[in-house]
Amino acid sequence: MAQQHTAALGAAPSSRFNPLGPFSTYAQTALRIVTAPAAFFKEQASSPAPAATPSLVFALASIGLSTLVGVLLTLLIQDGAGLGIYVSVWLCVLIAGPLTLGPGSLLAHLLVKLLVPGHKSFRFTFRALAYSQVATLAACLPGPGGIATVLGAVALSIVGMREVHQTTPGRAAVVVLVPATLLGLLELAGAAVWFMVELSNQSWMH
Repeated sequence: MAQQHTAALGAAPSSRFNPLGPFSTYAQTALRIVTAPAAFFKEQASSPAPAATPSLVFALASIGLSTLVGVLLTLLIQDGAGLGIYVSVWLCVLIAGPLTLGPGSLLAHLLVKLLVPGHKSFRFTFRALAYSQVATLAACLPGPGGIATVLGAVALSIVGMREVHQTTPGRAAVVVLVPATLLGLLELAGAAVWFMVELSNQSWMH
């Protein structure tokens, strides 16, 4: 009995995130993804395909926590200066993150079906991309936080796709980068249209 208890204490933490558990379960999962992504996603690939809820909750928690920490840092560092703009930007990020996760997963899995023989189901694709959202935690950092978020999310997504679908790094990179590029261009186009509309409204008012 004592040996079983000792073995349990020394066992590696589970790769399954429990959305109803305490915050420590989120912290343990985030730490595992960042420090040992290949091992984490390999365990995901070997487990049965679950519902998408835990990974979706994890992604929302990552984006929401990044937003909250970013606002608090703005209050502490800048003494509230520019807080309104910062909150507006991060609310957009908080909304856009989950919205792009769904279409991004669909586009990525379409490429998986085309390029990866013997691939797993859509749930594994969604899970890999959702857990990669832990990289958004870097966005709350001043300076290069935004760049770190993009690079980190892409790197984790490629590792995740490689492991869950057991494919090559090159195919995993194509599966991740093509949808990310398309969605990025659409977001830039939307931002450009919004800027032109705002500029024309200001010109009309004058």
